[in-house]
Amino acid sequence: MGVTGSCVALLMAGGAGRRFEKALPKQFFLLSGKPLIRYALETFQRSPQIDGIFVVYERTTEAQTRSIAESYSKTVGLVAGGPTRQDSVYLGLEALSQIGQPSRVLIHDCVRPFFQTVLESVVSELKGHEAVIPALDIADTLYHYDGERILSLPKREEYYRVQTPQGFSFSGILAAHRKAQEENRRDFSDDGSLYAFFGGALRLVNGSPLNIKITTPMDIPIAMVYLRYIENKGVV
Repeated sequence: MGVTGSCVALLMAGGAGRRFEKALPKQFFLLSGKPLIRYALETFQRSPQIDGIFVVYERTTEAQTRSIAESYSKTVGLVAGGPTRQDSVYLGLEALSQIGQPSRVLIHDCVRPFFQTVLESVVSELKGHEAVIPALDIADTLYHYDGERILSLPKREEYYRVQTPQGFSFSGILAAHRKAQEENRRDFSDDGSLYAFFGGALRLVNGSPLNIKITTPMDIPIAMVYLRYIENKGVV
């Protein structure tokens, strides 16, 4: 499958899951009998908006990741990740560029299993923007606290919680990641902030409360409740 001119999902499955406290990395944890990574792969596989899937894996899990990812017809490649998420995304983008030049890329953390409606919103907005980030309002009061005293009380309406998948012009996000590598800037926790730091404009769209990120064991019972809700309502 060629990827030039297409929309490709870059699926991040390279985390070691140190906070997850399980024997296997969390992308292989069984949620209702299915590894978490399969939820993301199946969503991208079903979507008519996605032309290909490129998977970034953790080096010690190559065989297991390949056995799962290569069973999906849209999978166009896999590559080992780096020591940080930012390094892993960079390696994924560079590897993807070697097999073609997609016009758009969606970067997604595979431990967010419930993202279908967010995917549709991001792809739709990406047709008219260079970078699209799903975001949620913050309902809680925010403190800027230095460990001893409150320094300020930020206005929560000016802040957002961001999610994935995040969509970009492929050439734009690749150029931004290359600049970050050249300048040895490895302190970005997501791709939208990296893109904005190097001058890119972001378009925020509505995220979804269902689009949770499974990070610790406490997230599993929450995910099970969400999964039952989704199965009953037929929404994601």
